[in-house]
Amino acid sequence: MLLFRRIGALFLALAAVVVWFLLEPEGDSTGTADYSEAISSAMGDYDMNNAMADSAPQQEVVNGWVAKDLLEVIAKAQNSSLSPESAPRDDRVPAELLLL
Repeated sequence: MLLFRRIGALFLALAAVVVWFLLEPEGDSTGTADYSEAISSAMGDYDMNNAMADSAPQQEVVNGWVAKDLLEVIAKAQNSSLSPESAPRDDRVPAELLLL
């Protein structure tokens, strides 16, 4: 009985290794978007508006605008990285769980 358990455990370990390497995702399937233009635009607007700001309250408003613009860029980057078509698909974990 102990021999069958050891053979079964060895078989499951080998199957897990085979599944892990055979179901490896193909390369880097995530597309990276370039947001440098949006960042440059936000910083250009900031420089222009900051040059026209004469007092501290006006500078606070300008800083709020640039923060809003940069947060929009961050939100767009996060949304594009989480979209299903750009997310890498890895079937190894479900296959490993199936072996259990």
